[in-house]
Amino acid sequence: MLQDAGHDNASKVIIQITSTAQFRQALARLRFLENSATNSTLGRERAALELAVSRYLACREGGAA
Repeated sequence: MLQDAGHDNASKVIIQITSTAQFRQALARLRFLENSATNSTLGRERAALELAVSRYLACREGGAA
């Protein structure tokens, strides 16, 4: 589900959710990130998770998943 494209400040987090279990894991991780101290790495991960959750829900609504 999670791929980290590097370890420097310019690294990009890519997340793909393809199952209900991964969706639940992503939501749990989002809850954790909301309660964590804010820094750029966690912010990028949170943004990637939010995007992945949105894409998953859009696919489910469209019947594609």
